[in-house]
Amino acid sequence: MLGQSLQMADGQTAIGPSRTGLDSAEDGHAASTSGPDSPKIVTQEDELAAFETIRQLLGVERPIGYEDSVACFKIHLQERKTWVFVRLQLDRRSPHVWVPMQSEDVAPHVGGLPLNTTSNPGWTGIVLESPSQIQSLGALFKAAYQSVRQAKASN
Repeated sequence: MLGQSLQMADGQTAIGPSRTGLDSAEDGHAASTSGPDSPKIVTQEDELAAFETIRQLLGVERPIGYEDSVACFKIHLQERKTWVFVRLQLDRRSPHVWVPMQSEDVAPHVGGLPLNTTSNPGWTGIVLESPSQIQSLGALFKAAYQSVRQAKASN
């Protein structure tokens, strides 16, 4: 996927990460810089499919971008790559979706899926059986997007 185009379902085209930083100011996609001693980051098809699903669930009024790293696939508000509202860890034995919200605020949006609050302070993980369950989390992604937008705008 390195440097290739990805045709989105709505006809838009996104450029895959170049691994050297932001590909273009408009597309909002970046990858962590990796040097000769750094682990190679390979964006997986399931991560890109999840990004497309989340982008569709949020709609055009909530533009987003992504950044891939060794630890996770981060989805952020397009205008600020540091305003991350979703972290995906789909390559684990138990795939997780992480959002920067308290578990009591997450629980109403996940339909009884198990929650994990132990690994990342300030973040709640939703334990998935399969990455296909991302489709059912639209309300959670909208709440996380709005939560990050409001928190960062007030700072």
